[in-house]
Amino acid sequence: MYYPVVEPDPLKEITQIAKSNSEHFKFLLKKYQQKVFKYSATNLLPAKRSFSYSFKPIYCLNHDIKVPIRSRNDILGWKILYKKDYCFNPLDYLLVKPPPMIIFSPSEIDYVEKKLYPKYPNALYILSNVDVSRVKSIAKHSFLKNIHYYFLSDYIKRKLHLKYTISIVKVSKNKIEIQVIKVNKNINETKHFIHNEVEGKKIQGANKAE
Repeated sequence: MYYPVVEPDPLKEITQIAKSNSEHFKFLLKKYQQKVFKYSATNLLPAKRSFSYSFKPIYCLNHDIKVPIRSRNDILGWKILYKKDYCFNPLDYLLVKPPPMIIFSPSEIDYVEKKLYPKYPNALYILSNVDVSRVKSIAKHSFLKNIHYYFLSDYIKRKLHLKYTISIVKVSKNKIEIQVIKVNKNINETKHFIHNEVEGKKIQGANKAE
């Protein structure tokens, strides 16, 4: 007895798969949109003047770094490679220079779009001073729709010693340099020159590695 073999219609199969994937994509998009709209960004003060400062990101180990002493497949013991409280500068080990970071508040979006984005198209753009209630309205800005941007966390604020917006963070050899730009209400009157000065006392002390 012979049974007829009917090949499935490839166009129909592709259409069904595309429809299924589209519905799944919409589900994931809605899920992550809801998650994103619950985010917020930590606050920084608006700069009252333009200036620059720098620091060396020194980290100290809070525990010993050990490596195993092996004999074929057996571990005979452990050797201390770096002792607790050993301090180092992670920038000394960078093989590729990271892109600059530009930290700004919602009131400075227009300035960033017109003045900084043409100069730093590959920078990491980080928003500060955003609470949960403003996330949706800010996301509708035409500039933010066309770039990838992030929200400033307390961790980044603390590690980079950030205080003001706008801040441009760059790596220069074994130091992190931060340029602070004062933005006036009138974008055409913005003071965009950088003084070669350090605000207050030089940042000292080591950050414990986490």
